[in-house]
Amino acid sequence: MKINKLMLSQRLGKQLRCARTVASEIITALSDIMLEEIYLGNDISLGALGSLKLREIKKRNGVNPSTGERIIIPASLRVKLNESKLLRKVLSDRLNKQKRSH
Repeated sequence: MKINKLMLSQRLGKQLRCARTVASEIITALSDIMLEEIYLGNDISLGALGSLKLREIKKRNGVNPSTGERIIIPASLRVKLNESKLLRKVLSDRLNKQKRSH
């Protein structure tokens, strides 16, 4: 299931005991701040989730799958989530639970 901003703001509003509109404004402000910090090249620690880090991907050789033509894929920037130990454990536990249920 995909959680959208409306659903997230409803859950946040309930947890913080505030109106959904206030929670939505908080989410928007947080997103804006995070975008600015990533743009500036700063890492963002997200507590139990881990941290977001800006990574530079160097230019590399590639092949156009349609034509087979060799191409150069230009350098780019990506944001990477470095998972926390807790998040890795949660994911591992979920995978193990799924394996047991099959």
